[in-house]
Amino acid sequence: MEIRPNVNWDKGRALMYLLDTLGFESFNDVLPIYLGDDKTDEDAFKVIRHIGRGFSIIVSSIVKETKASYSLRDPADVMTFLTCSAKWKKNMLQKTK
Repeated sequence: MEIRPNVNWDKGRALMYLLDTLGFESFNDVLPIYLGDDKTDEDAFKVIRHIGRGFSIIVSSIVKETKASYSLRDPADVMTFLTCSAKWKKNMLQKTK
């Protein structure tokens, strides 16, 4: 059961707030990555889709309808994804030196 407060705020708005506050909303060299596992994350998945850049990733062992563009099965897959992403970024930085 999901309980949401009756306010005009959600994870999508929170994501936009963070991008804007940190000065990243209009920069093309920032790649938002949002991972979530429930309905409350769908608003952030929609934002990623709307801005046209970034990765929205649902974490679920069962198939479900989602606005996320990608999926991972479980937290172990998340760790593998993040580790591989960090290694890729480190290699890219070393190549530019």
